[in-house]
Amino acid sequence: MVEQFSARAFALGAMVETVPSFREAQGFIARFCRKESIKSAVACPRAQTLLGESELPLLEAESLKDLAAAQMGIVAADYGIAETGTLVHFHEDDLEKLAGILPATCLALVEAKNIVSAAEDLAPVINERLCRPGIPGAQLSFVSGPSRTADIECQLCIGVHGPARLVILVVGEARK
Repeated sequence: MVEQFSARAFALGAMVETVPSFREAQGFIARFCRKESIKSAVACPRAQTLLGESELPLLEAESLKDLAAAQMGIVAADYGIAETGTLVHFHEDDLEKLAGILPATCLALVEAKNIVSAAEDLAPVINERLCRPGIPGAQLSFVSGPSRTADIECQLCIGVHGPARLVILVVGEARK
């Protein structure tokens, strides 16, 4: 399923890399930041937890201004859908969601074990997560490639309603 997910996500315009561990993900992100001259990034709390201590150029994101100033947002996707190359994110607050939307580049971590075959495989999980008591305004996003839209003249525009570039790191090994 990882190969199918990667191929579909790539076809939608995402850059996809597979790494064996979160330690390797840290190294990839550091190299990517150097190569792309990224000097500022924000990471949602879950991504920070997964990556652990690192030397990444992370900003403290406490407001929209902080998020808008970042060149890259690092997020942790909850699932990937192999059939479509889509990332699935559950957001518990707006800052978490906006970390993947406002910066020009979004780097999403997804664990290989959380890549499912089709969207319908996630129906019970989605139902349970969105119906949990005590989480006001729980949100769900499906992300398939970089942001793209077309105007009335059918001119494709990348990055208008979200990041112009999506980098996906698939971490670990797939379920057996």
